[in-house]
Amino acid sequence: TKLILLDSLLQEMILQATTRHLRLQATHHLWRNITRTVTSKKNPKSLTQDDFDKINAAQEEHVKQQYARDHPDPLSPMKGFCKALAAGFIAASLSAVAYGAYDPGYRKTLRTTYPLAAAVLDLVMEKEVESVVDQMVSSEKASIFREEIKDAYKSEH
Repeated sequence: TKLILLDSLLQEMILQATTRHLRLQATHHLWRNITRTVTSKKNPKSLTQDDFDKINAAQEEHVKQQYARDHPDPLSPMKGFCKALAAGFIAASLSAVAYGAYDPGYRKTLRTTYPLAAAVLDLVMEKEVESVVDQMVSSEKASIFREEIKDAYKSEH
């Protein structure tokens, strides 16, 4: 019976030793992985503002060189601005001519405000007859409305 007890005691000791060894291996493996990810850099370097300034200057220089390679003409921004200005002027002139062809009142206004559009409109369409309104007749018609407004204002107050 003593041998059986000794045998069972030895079995328990061996079992505990192997499980302890397995636990230690598992935790050591886990600890090794954690320490590898956390301390993956040997000699960590502290960054200063000068380091960031150097990186920024290098990036700016790279962008300048890339722009110089992509746009060899130094006057290309000025040419683009002039093209945009000319396209805007032409679009505005064409819209003024088109609206002047649609509205005769605006066409009369174009003669004084934008003579170039009026001249182009005269080339495209037939020239309208000039109508000269007598000063006396126009002031007479305006006075009728003026008197009506005065009468309406007096009747309210």
